[in-house]
Amino acid sequence: MDKFLKKKRDIDECNPESEQTSNVESCSSKKAKPRPTRKYNESYLRFGFSWTGNVDNPQPVCLVCGIKMSNESMLPSKLGKDFKSKHSHLQDKPTSYFKRMSGQQGKAADSFKKFNDCF
Repeated sequence: MDKFLKKKRDIDECNPESEQTSNVESCSSKKAKPRPTRKYNESYLRFGFSWTGNVDNPQPVCLVCGIKMSNESMLPSKLGKDFKSKHSHLQDKPTSYFKRMSGQQGKAADSFKKFNDCF
C-alpha cells in the first residue's frame, strides 16, 4: 500500500497542473528507460524458433505453427516453455529437423515471390 501512495505522490509532483511546486529536473530523471532489444541466436532452433523482421529488432517465429512473438519473448526460457506447452510431441526432434523446416519455409517464400512476379 505504501508503494502505491508513494508512486501516486511522485506522479503528482511531476504533474505541472498540480497545485504543488516541484523541481522539473527530478521529474525528467524518472522517465522510463527503453528496453534493450534481444538478438536472435542460432541455438533457438532447438526450440523450433526462427526469426523475422528487422535485424536490429528481430521477432521470434515458431517454425511449426507460424506464430510471431514479441522481441521480449526472445529468451531461451520463454521459447522453451512455449515450445513444450504447444508442441510437446516434437521435443525429441534433433536441431537438424528444425533447420530443414526453416529451409523449406524459405524456399516456399521464394517460390511464392517468383509466382507473384509473373503476374
